[in-house]
Amino acid sequence: MSKRKQMKSIEASEWWVKLRDEDCTDREREMFVDWLRAAPENVSEYLALANVWQDLGEVVPNTEINEILAELSNDNVVPYPNLSEVADRPKASPKQWRQSWFAIAATVALFTVATLLVLQQSGNTLETAVGEQRTVVLEDGSVLTLNTRTRLQYEISTLSRNVVLIEGEALFDVARDINRPFIVTVGPTTVRVLGTSFNIYKTSDSESTITVLEGLVVVNPQSNTELLLRSAGDLLAETGDIKLTVGEQLHISSEETIVPKSAVSTDKTIEWTSRRLSFENTVLKDVIFEFNRYNVKQLQVEDAELAMLRLNGVFEPNGHETLLDYLRKTENVHIRDIGNRRVISR
Repeated sequence: MSKRKQMKSIEASEWWVKLRDEDCTDREREMFVDWLRAAPENVSEYLALANVWQDLGEVVPNTEINEILAELSNDNVVPYPNLSEVADRPKASPKQWRQSWFAIAATVALFTVATLLVLQQSGNTLETAVGEQRTVVLEDGSVLTLNTRTRLQYEISTLSRNVVLIEGEALFDVARDINRPFIVTVGPTTVRVLGTSFNIYKTSDSESTITVLEGLVVVNPQSNTELLLRSAGDLLAETGDIKLTVGEQLHISSEETIVPKSAVSTDKTIEWTSRRLSFENTVLKDVIFEFNRYNVKQLQVEDAELAMLRLNGVFEPNGHETLLDYLRKTENVHIRDIGNRRVISR
């Protein structure tokens, strides 16, 4: 288990105990909801814990079942919030809070049932719109967290577990099953695991980056072997597979070659789950590419020299103002709104 996942599991356990203490305050419950909203992985860890306790016979109180069931279809979608709106939103009254808290408890209790009703079907499709993240617990216990503008299809059966990542980025926390390998297809590449945690970011039909957070991942690019041998050297096994372990990353390019695996910060790789964009010596055109994934209004840079400007920093992905303010102050740029675009120029 990675340090990050271990920390989230401990946090979920602490909240589980605290919320069942008769001295738990309304303020603590508000803090719990804020913790849930902070990252989809918090939701998945708490739901996983709830499932364990339910299996042990724990009864979670629920009210207004019909209303909660009607809202379940959107409960696993987490929009990127506007931070100023969050700060200014009015505090709920005690009565409103109690109603909200009962709804949360009911949702946790019913989540497993709703999941089985929806996810046992084959050929399922999951997707997120601009600025959304979604965490889903599959029938086999695996947890999938989808980043903004992501779409995938999956099929879980008694014989196999298969996912096709069509576009976007997803974090896979795969339940171990030695009899059913979990296989993800991304473009011409397949990723095979028995039970582990890894992140895949698909940037085009033939280009993707695979990062391992836990365990062992076997990657098969399924491209021209001769090209792969030239680019990967001894990384390519006789079977055509490349094995990645914790903290290793592999980038498969559009030229059907691969960049030799490298050691990376796993925490930085999944910073997107905490709604942060972190850049280190990154050219502006690539920074803009990332921002455009999270916002309907698209950024565009007109100046070729400016597009190659290198940036360092951590930004909020929802909205452009933090980035644009930085550019105005440091590079004296001009911003023009043209239709659905924000054009950056000198």
